[in-house]
Parts: sequence; structure tokens; C-alpha cells
Amino acid sequence: MQKLNKIKPLSSSELHLWFCAFLCLTLGFLPQISNFIWGNHDWIPVLYGNTLLSGLIEGRFSQYILLTLILDAHILPVLNILLGFLIYTLSIILLTTRFFNFQITPKSFLIIPVITTLPYITEITYFHFIVFNQLCWPLCITFSLLFAKKALISNFILNTILCFLLLFLSIGGYPASINLFVTATSLFIFQDYQTYNKLKNSLIKTIPFLISLIFSFALLYIIYKYLQSNNIMLNLYNNNIISIKELFIKVPTIFLQSIESLFQPQPFFNLKYKLITGIGAILFIFLTLYNSKNLTNFFTNAFFVFIIFLSLKFSAILTNETKDAYFPQYDPIAFMVRTDFFSIPCFILYYLHFFLKSASNYIKNITVAFSVILLFININTNLYYSKVQVLGFSSETKLLERINNRIKASPNFKTHHYYTV
Repeated sequence: MQKLNKIKPLSSSELHLWFCAFLCLTLGFLPQISNFIWGNHDWIPVLYGNTLLSGLIEGRFSQYILLTLILDAHILPVLNILLGFLIYTLSIILLTTRFFNFQITPKSFLIIPVITTLPYITEITYFHFIVFNQLCWPLCITFSLLFAKKALISNFILNTILCFLLLFLSIGGYPASINLFVTATSLFIFQDYQTYNKLKNSLIKTIPFLISLIFSFALLYIIYKYLQSNNIMLNLYNNNIISIKELFIKVPTIFLQSIESLFQPQPFFNLKYKLITGIGAILFIFLTLYNSKNLTNFFTNAFFVFIIFLSLKFSAILTNETKDAYFPQYDPIAFMVRTDFFSIPCFILYYLHFFLKSASNYIKNITVAFSVILLFININTNLYYSKVQVLGFSSETKLLERINNRIKASPNFKTHHYYTV
């Protein structure tokens, strides 16, 4: 048992790769970190911290568990981000080397920083009261994936239970983190099929992943019903789970949205940027289908492509719209950057390595050039986001100071009264 559950330490190559990824990610957010700023929801948490159960109003019962255990529930705008970056980059390293078993090569020191600096992380860093938790969930999900993978080899029950517990902890803190679990699982099964070309065996390997997924959401559903029946949780867009019947009806729409989101401009993601990453996705589809050995293999590969793209928006499949949704899209979470953070980086990570394994040197060279360009754009986009946030925080603070000074200058001002701005 001790031998089975022993965690293999990081190799020197993994440590070097971790440091490189962390350095590149931190570089893009230096203006934000060095100016000690926070989002407009963060004033009270920065002053007083977050209570362990303060996420219950949204149904996020485990949202602040890690923050409480590691940082005693304190919101520290610089330390929270740096620790979060360390944890997030570690999750990408483990996902690459331990889950997908991609070998570390000199090109890895280009590919991994490309993934960790993808600007999907920008929206995550805006609210400091959740930034540490949000950057921890990918690591929890990665460990749950590793336990599910380990269950395929030995001690099935124990490792499946460990996978379930970590997955449940993650979706209890942020339900959209399930996107990473489902996307990585889909890519893992696809990778297995591409390697061994045995569909039945590949599908059997989904068992520990599916068990953990089903039981996690079943328990989450029960908890949501309890919180709603006791008026503890509000009926929001992110906790309104749909029925089984509605789930199947919604699948075609979400699949189309998944394709569309690869090209749809988003905040700090202009059309040119989306076209760059979207073309990579199209090339992945083309190579997957082009390399099919026969008609059966072609349709099987097409099926896997469908599942992979559907998994990118898995949280949107399970979530229903609510009347008070404040997002203008017809599906409120379909184009939210912070939900894409848990799926698209994993997909890009996989298809870049997929291209590097191609027999064509032409494709390999294009992949390297593509990665260099993308890394430059990523860091530049993150720097631009940080600059905008610094300027916005500065202007909002100065506005509050002017309002405060005018209130104090009023002849009716009384020091023992509370004033709401």
C-alpha cells in the first residue's frame, strides 16, 4: 500500500520546466502584482478575509477550504497570486508529464510556457478573493485524474475513491472546473485509442473517470437541493442544474458553441488571436481524420473529435439559464473566459504535442513557429490586461478619494454617521 501511494518527486527537468513556466506567467502580470491592486469585489475580503462557508450563497461549499487551510482565509493580493501561479503551473507540468506522459524535450520549454501564459487566466486574476482557490482547482483536478489513471493499473477501489473526493472538492468550490476533468479524460482516452487502436479497451478505461464524475455530480445535486430548500443558496446561473432530458436536447447547441468559442472574440481576445488558436484546432481535426486507416477508424476518430469539442463546454451542458442571469449571451456561461480557463489550455497543450509527434518535419517546424508567436502574444496580452487593470484601479480609487473629500468638506458632515457611496 505504501509503495502504491508513494508520490514520485519531480525530476530536475520537471523542476526547471516549472520554474520557466512560472517565470513567464509572472512576467505578464508584473504591473498588476507590483502595484498591489485588487478587484472591485475585494475590498471587504482584503480587509477581513473570507469565512469558510461564505461561498454557500452560490452553492460553492468548498470554495474557501484551501484558502483557509493554507493562508488562514486571508486575502493577500501579491502573495495569493504568486502562490496561485506556482500551483497552477505545477498542475500543467503534472498534466503534461504524468497524465499524458509527454516527454520533456527542449521544445517543452517553449510549449509549457505557451500554455501557462494563455490569457484565459486574466479573468481568474481579477477578483483576489477567489484567485487563489481558482488557481488551485486545476491541481486538485490533475491529482484526481492521476488517481483515476492509477486505478486502471491497481487498487481500483481506493484510487477511484480518491479521484472522486478530489473531483468533488473541486466542483464544490467551482463547478466549471469539471471542464478540465472531462476535457483531459476525453483526450486521454483518445490518446489511448490512437496508440493501441482498440476502441473497446479504450472505452473500458473510462470506468474510474465516469464513476467519479457521476457520483460527484449526484452528491453535488443533493447538496444543491438541500441548500435551496433551506434558502441558503441563491438560484444563480452557475448552480441551476438541468434535467437529464434537457441535457440531451442541449448537446447539439453546446457543440456548436464550443466550435464557435474558438473563433469568437472575447475580452482581451481579439479576432486575430482567436484565429491563431482556432486554426490549430482545425488542423488537429484535419490530421486526426486524415490519418484514419480505414472507414471504421475514420468514424471512430470523428466520434472522438465530437466528444473532445463537447467536453470544452461541459459545464454549459449541465447548467440552465435563469431569469436573473446578467450575461447577455443566450447561454450565460457559453463564452465566459473563466470557464474556458479550465478546458481550452488543456486542449491546446494536447494538440501542440500532437503536432510535434507528427511524422512531417514541416508540421513540427510550423508548430514551433506557431508556439513562439503565441508565447509573445500571450505575454503581451497579459501585460496589456495588467496595465488596464492598474489604470482602472487607480482612476476608481482617485474617484472615491474625491467623493470622500467632498463629503468631509460638507457643512453637514458628521464623523459619527455612516455614509454609503
